[in-house]
Amino acid sequence: MPGLGRAINMTRPMSVFVCGTPRSGSSLLTDLLGSSQVMGGIRIEYFNPYVEQQIFEEEGPFASWPDYLKHVMATGTTASGVFGAKIHADNLVYLMYQLRRTFLNHAKSDDFNLMRMVFPEVDPCSSFVYVWRQRILEQAVSFVIAETTGAWNDTTSVKREPVYDRSTLIRAYWTLMQQHSAWQDWFARYRITPLPVQYERLVSERQKVLPEVFRYTGVACPPGLELSTIRRRQSTGLNAQWVAQLEADMAEQYPFAVPVALPEPAFG
Repeated sequence: MPGLGRAINMTRPMSVFVCGTPRSGSSLLTDLLGSSQVMGGIRIEYFNPYVEQQIFEEEGPFASWPDYLKHVMATGTTASGVFGAKIHADNLVYLMYQLRRTFLNHAKSDDFNLMRMVFPEVDPCSSFVYVWRQRILEQAVSFVIAETTGAWNDTTSVKREPVYDRSTLIRAYWTLMQQHSAWQDWFARYRITPLPVQYERLVSERQKVLPEVFRYTGVACPPGLELSTIRRRQSTGLNAQWVAQLEADMAEQYPFAVPVALPEPAFG
């Protein structure tokens, strides 16, 4: 992929976190980055309690959460010292809870200093990539369909057919809005300048977006490497129908204009 080899070749230890919200495109981005083999465990939501439980069962047992953390650090870090992970807003809360339980002497430290204590070289200007989706109604519909069917990607089978439910979809919309705002507040609180990656642009301009990520993080990708993913777009005509219905339902329910598309987040 043109341009990937121009990232600075940094061999010192460092951390890269892909931050996002459910169905924001974080899996697509981390699959692509993970195929480089230089971003550590960037594909994995190590601090999602459900994923954590799966790792406990498949790769454990671990005597305690601190032992699990040691395992995460070992398996999620490359030979050159790059640690990578994917994390959503609610999982960030869980991570901080566990870190404060584990490092009691630092329980009063703020979130960012806790991360700097635990993870290698957490930098406010190169360690955080924020994936966001402009068309948030589409995101809410995708979120509800995935939760209902159990098909979070195209490799898993449908457990039950989705049925349109107005209240569930509206609740999902506001959940995503809250998580999007929570990330922006968290970045601002700790003066973090993440690299924003818009899902729609990632889909349409992949060859431009991926080099931007490598340049921002300073991680060098082998020149000429073609980053790839086996993921296919899951959206169908049903998604479009639900989006149109949801937009109409929200216009009817609220006496004010509800955002159907998010503005570009401003950081720094």
